[in-house]
Amino acid sequence: HTSGRRRVLGSERELGRVVRNLLDNAIRHSPDGSQVSVRLRHIADSETTDAASISLSVTDEGPGFAKSLIATATEPFVRGDESRARATGGAGLGLSIAAGVVEAHGGELSLHPGPGGSVEIALPLMAS
Repeated sequence: HTSGRRRVLGSERELGRVVRNLLDNAIRHSPDGSQVSVRLRHIADSETTDAASISLSVTDEGPGFAKSLIATATEPFVRGDESRARATGGAGLGLSIAAGVVEAHGGELSLHPGPGGSVEIALPLMAS
């Protein structure tokens, strides 16, 4: 169990935009009345007892990404559902931008496919 405040070094504005994007996508692509879950957890460094990074995952009850799209889902203009048009599904830039911001902060964005799948960001914590 880790107690106390933990901090990530980075732009509050940009990282906030990433979280808002992930939540907006989850809400937009989930059936009405379904739940969107957010989980925040410490990922411990195997060499110390302190948390080395923090993970935030967003899970929804929508269709999720197909396994075949996982490798390219963070590339510009890729949409989780190819049948969606720009008017109904966005430009396909959200995950690309989110991944770029997370990577610029030394972290990683990963996708877990299928219904009930999730999008997870892991960011390194500042040394305490």
